[in-house]
Amino acid sequence: SVPVKLQVWDFTLPQTPAIRSGFGISMNSIKRYHNLNTLSEEKEVFDYYMRSFRDYRISPYTPFQYSPIKEEVKGVPWKGGFFDSRQKHGGTYSYKVVDNSSTSHIEPMSFDLTPVGSKNSYSLIWYSRSDTDDQEYVAGLECFNAEKKLLVFENRIDRFTAGKTWEPDTLNIGKLNEEVRYVRVKLFPSNRTRTGENKGTVWFDDMTLINSETGLNEFSAGNFEVNLNDIDIELDFTEFNKAGKKYFDEYGFTGYRLDLKGLGGGTFYSREAGVFEGFEQGTDEYNRLMERYLGQMQENLKKNGWLGREYIYWFDEPNEKDYPFVRETNAMIKKYAPGITTFLTEHVSGQDITDVTDISCTIWHRLDHEKIKKLNDKGLQHWSYL
Repeated sequence: SVPVKLQVWDFTLPQTPAIRSGFGISMNSIKRYHNLNTLSEEKEVFDYYMRSFRDYRISPYTPFQYSPIKEEVKGVPWKGGFFDSRQKHGGTYSYKVVDNSSTSHIEPMSFDLTPVGSKNSYSLIWYSRSDTDDQEYVAGLECFNAEKKLLVFENRIDRFTAGKTWEPDTLNIGKLNEEVRYVRVKLFPSNRTRTGENKGTVWFDDMTLINSETGLNEFSAGNFEVNLNDIDIELDFTEFNKAGKKYFDEYGFTGYRLDLKGLGGGTFYSREAGVFEGFEQGTDEYNRLMERYLGQMQENLKKNGWLGREYIYWFDEPNEKDYPFVRETNAMIKKYAPGITTFLTEHVSGQDITDVTDISCTIWHRLDHEKIKKLNDKGLQHWSYL
């Protein structure tokens, strides 16, 4: 027998912790560790991990791994490049295609398949230009059958050269195999090789697919025009909201990392600007689309009582030179969704963008207590990390 003297205090731990946290979790590591082979196994084990987070009263980065917000954007005829209103041969936009990496694979394409007939001859005609002389690039058609299955050996693709002025180019296609019922245009801004070392930038405009028998253009997306009013941003929160009720209302998670479409990113090593469906950050079109997108995000979180649980962690440890860029993006988020929480890991002294950043987070040995006090006086949070 062991003598025990016990004093019981009259309180119960709250279901939601007072302290906020964000802990990483890697499903790739978990799948390897547990030898998971199917999606159902992944979801089952993931749920056990979420319960463990709940039991230890800490919050994961990504509780919505298997219940994301479903995003669909309709009304954009091209993907993979940029609509450019500054360089154009005609109309409002040209299409800029950029390859600035020897390791990535850049291949913009028309979004919808275009129906064609096998009894007619075709020619693909367009204008192109580059920012250098003698820029080699590749363009052509992918071919599909009646079931819209790719017919690889029927593709018609060739190599061309662009210069610093707009010049016409033509791909003589001739008659297509009778199995071909649809085509899709694909564009490559540099010559394709097995090692992929080539780079470059090419603009395309006024592209037509001419039926040689009728003389008519059968490709409606080749002028690269797009009306923002025709772009429909559809966000389906069904699975996200269902999971949110469990993770926030039942498990008591105090935060999570919310990824936003269209944001750029980077670290003190390098950075890249945001792009929303082919419109680059800094353009009026980008801002108008982000306004519609961010408004839906904020409204759903507010309606469910979860606004403020999220944090937008999109840039990591900026150097002094990065702060204007970080400020620009955070200011854009705050302009169109002022209630959404912006977050920044930072350790460069003398920088202050707390007017557009809700949470400043620094590495443990760089804590600046004077800055922390200023943040707290403004009602803002300061986090630290290891």
